[in-house]
Amino acid sequence: MDCTEFLRHYSDYRDARLAEPLVARRMRRHLRACPRCMRYDARVSRAVTVLKTFSDLEPSSGFRRKLAGRLLAEPIAAPEPVMPASAGLMVALMAATGVALVVWDRASPTTAESLPPASASMQAPVPAVIANPGIPFVSFTTLAVPPFGGGWRTPGAIDQPFVSHTAIGP
Repeated sequence: MDCTEFLRHYSDYRDARLAEPLVARRMRRHLRACPRCMRYDARVSRAVTVLKTFSDLEPSSGFRRKLAGRLLAEPIAAPEPVMPASAGLMVALMAATGVALVVWDRASPTTAESLPPASASMQAPVPAVIANPGIPFVSFTTLAVPPFGGGWRTPGAIDQPFVSHTAIGP
């Protein structure tokens, strides 16, 4: 076990919540062998002990009044707009991408001769939007391929128009 793995499991080890006994054994072995982690464990243990002894600390009676007065006395500064350091780089990259797309569009001629011949029987498929609960959240498909292997279809979907039925009470 290295120090990084030790620190990742340390809180569970310290609170005796490690579910795997092998990991706990490895933690104890590393703690005995590594002086850095041994010092870390000693400091955390001392801090926990100190916090347990002072668990009944309460602020003085005038603390809240003094704090409220100090907070009111402080001038409220207008928040400065946060500008990421790489914003200039992002703008430059977007501009370069736009220029590249314009150059690429002009360099590839699309003429009637370069397109395949259109036939009367060729019909463009109608795209359908599919909403998914997971990634990808939105996808597209064509309605040319039946969703359930081709043999199934919703009764009345093509034969009859959509009709809503309203139930009338007794």
